[in-house]
Amino acid sequence: MATGSMPTKDRIEEARDDPAALERLYRQALQRGQERAFKAAIAQLFEGSPEDVLLSAWACRLDLEDPSAGAAPRRRAGAGSRRHWGIAVVTSIGCGALFALFAGNKPPVPIPGEASPLFWIGWGPLTAVGVLVFIAAAAPEGKRPRWCAGAATVAIIAGLLSALAAWGRTDDTATLIALHLPFVAWSIVGASVTLRHADRARQFYAFIVESMEAIVAGGIYLFAGLVFGGLTVGIFAVLGLELSQDVLRVAAAFGIGVIPVLAVASVYDPASTPAEQSPATGLARILKIMTWLLLPLALGVLALYVFWFIPAYFWRPFNEREALIVYNATIIAIL
Repeated sequence: MATGSMPTKDRIEEARDDPAALERLYRQALQRGQERAFKAAIAQLFEGSPEDVLLSAWACRLDLEDPSAGAAPRRRAGAGSRRHWGIAVVTSIGCGALFALFAGNKPPVPIPGEASPLFWIGWGPLTAVGVLVFIAAAAPEGKRPRWCAGAATVAIIAGLLSALAAWGRTDDTATLIALHLPFVAWSIVGASVTLRHADRARQFYAFIVESMEAIVAGGIYLFAGLVFGGLTVGIFAVLGLELSQDVLRVAAAFGIGVIPVLAVASVYDPASTPAEQSPATGLARILKIMTWLLLPLALGVLALYVFWFIPAYFWRPFNEREALIVYNATIIAIL
């Protein structure tokens, strides 16, 4: 096995009697965003050999007073802490209030013509800004992503440019903007938490996995909200009280705005890089099963798309906006 592909614990075990080699491994772990894995390996080795002077020194250097501290720090100061959830709740309430404001007196749906332009254009950038505020505020001092403020600014600028191009429009241009702007906002968030690391490809892959987990968590929250809302309306109806459509619209917009930040907070720990997130959640297991089940179908659709759809209808997206919308939506669905 090559040294570069050797598991962290095995590499440390091999170099445990060489202070210079251990220092090199530590610096490499910092560059690759693998500091947590390095700490966990040192903690395990120190637990097995507490008399080892070099490992004892590293345990002190890494503040591993408890040998198990490096293996599971997430539970102590990460996604389960009061501060983490306090920031998530406050940020999500702010997003919910802005969603309700943006929706106005129209349905909170991302469809041009059905929703207020402020909502269907602004919901994607606003969600990105809310997630970035949560990540920056919840991360420990010294580990806060440096690019969050810049990324939030870029998301706002993207929303403003989209508003200038499509405000009040309901044509194909507006539909294309409504389809693509949320993915632009998502990629801005991904860039802010991955580009600062040396192993960008690995980090971005992990970010995609965490994004899918957040979508699953958001779906669960949305389902729970629909059940709660339906029961509430039913109870009021039994009591002879009918809620106005305006109240229901505001409640729906607020609930939709609250969900994204809470979903991210449920699966993502800002104290760690995307690649260092805990893989032990049930959502990750569900996502892996779903991925394996859908992989054959996705590959079949991809083959059909590449070898038949594109050659047969190559020029239509250049001449028809409807074909371009279907073209891009299919690409997004396959990805």
